[in-house]
Amino acid sequence: MSNPILTTLIVIQARVGRSTALERLLAELPGLAQRPEGCLVFSMKPAGQKELTWEVRALWTQPEAMQVHFEQQCSPILNQALHKGLALRMDFLSFSNEALQEGKCMGSAALIE
Repeated sequence: MSNPILTTLIVIQARVGRSTALERLLAELPGLAQRPEGCLVFSMKPAGQKELTWEVRALWTQPEAMQVHFEQQCSPILNQALHKGLALRMDFLSFSNEALQEGKCMGSAALIE
């Protein structure tokens, strides 16, 4: 039996007039330039037509690598998005391919400033 693939999805809503600054900050996320160990895909793109919402998506083969990467590498940048007033809302979802097939999410959190 193979290890499940874990998906991480972070949806970040920019404050009005702050989307470009948010995009610049999110472009600094470690993983976009060079994928971390245990990561198959790491991407960022606008999630809506007005580019007020951004989506960061990653696929992982190692849950421990995912946890370490987000806690140590991504958290400081995501926290800056909130503290600098760039983000209005941030949703973090993480689920396995098995849970997705069953319609279950492993966890989620929403941060609203």
